[in-house]
Amino acid sequence: MLDSKSTCMNDPHMRQVTHWWSQLQRDLGLKRRNEQTELMTYNLTEGQLDAPADVGVIDGLSASLRVALPSDYLDFLRQHNGGEGFIGGNYIIFWKAEELAEFNRGYEVEKYAPDILLFGSNGGGEGYGFDIQSAAMPIVRIPFIGMERRYAIPVAKDFPDLFAKLAIPL
Repeated sequence: MLDSKSTCMNDPHMRQVTHWWSQLQRDLGLKRRNEQTELMTYNLTEGQLDAPADVGVIDGLSASLRVALPSDYLDFLRQHNGGEGFIGGNYIIFWKAEELAEFNRGYEVEKYAPDILLFGSNGGGEGYGFDIQSAAMPIVRIPFIGMERRYAIPVAKDFPDLFAKLAIPL
């Protein structure tokens, strides 16, 4: 009797999908090396991610925003304090750590979309943020005009998944 992994790897379509996924992960820098000691590597297809955020800003961010931010997002800030560019065919702007409170106030997120914390946008009328109502804090996309929580669309389970999902061809 063959185990399911052997059976899947004998299927030429599964081999092709596995090869494609490995290639995509390598191209986008999504492979974790030693998860205990190294951070996830994030790359844009085109554009630039900024230098790391100030440690003091990161350390005080959750307190100033009054929400415990996901560790993978804090790890991202330890490597890149914002940036913008393409992930696959999708444009994204990551706000700097010190801009998060200001932008969320400016867009009146608490008033129009309670329990969403925005961290960026697509540069074209939609924001990306965490659904802080859920313990898992999935990432959602929400329109700036007509912003209401009910229009928030789940797009990724976490920050690495956001990079993977945006990299998938449109």
